Amino acid sequence: MEAAGTDGLARVALDSLVTACAVLRPVYEGGEVVDLVIADANRAACEYVDLRHDQFVGVPMSALLGGPVGEQELALCRRAVATGVPVDVADHTFESYGRHLPYNRFDVHVVPMGGDVVVSWHDSSQRHRQAAALVESERRRMVLAQHTTDIVYETDDDGLITWVSPSIERVLGLQPAAWIGHRPREVVLPDDVPRVLALRKRVFGSLDAEPSDAVECRYLTVGGDARWMAMRAQVIRIGDEVVGAVIVLRDIQD
Repeated sequence: MEAAGTDGLARVALDSLVTACAVLRPVYEGGEVVDLVIADANRAACEYVDLRHDQFVGVPMSALLGGPVGEQELALCRRAVATGVPVDVADHTFESYGRHLPYNRFDVHVVPMGGDVVVSWHDSSQRHRQAAALVESERRRMVLAQHTTDIVYETDDDGLITWVSPSIERVLGLQPAAWIGHRPREVVLPDDVPRVLALRKRVFGSLDAEPSDAVECRYLTVGGDARWMAMRAQVIRIGDEVVGAVIVLRDIQD
């Protein structure tokens, strides 16, 4: 960063980073840091705010954001300057006052450099969006599972049951935990184990992504009785890798 005294080689190295990095110069008023001015920035930082380097450098943060710099951001810079020790913050929430920026949650690394601070930030918003999507997906799955008369369960690629729908209690009188960690062949009548194994072999050995044809077998109830169920299975894939299977059981006892 030439404005901060780095040479051309350092500039090339900084501009090659995918992590946004900028030198911020504190603006003091009454002995307190009230704003931060962009003293220099690498290419990733300029791309983040969608400005050329000459447009970005020299701009106060308050003007960039369209509002006052957040007290948390100022506190981070004050702390780094006062102590001379780098500061790390994970999952920092950033307020841009209506200005559209690519993300608003990020991991921050603040390093003091004389009276300035070098700040680098990395997007963590995608991580939160993925986590929220997983939570919502699980919520929808549980709603569906609780309002169906079918039993749905999942296995990993080794055949161990990892999840069972609550409907198992209505149909077989069992709690879902009773099956977790077991294999399907352990919860059916011994005479029907060959049918279960044959279905698994057929499903995992096929490239077909559609559910299998129904296989009829008897699953054990809480009282040890056997109940006829129609079983369909379908593999679960992540990309080209098979990571497990989902099995749907329909009560056909009547």
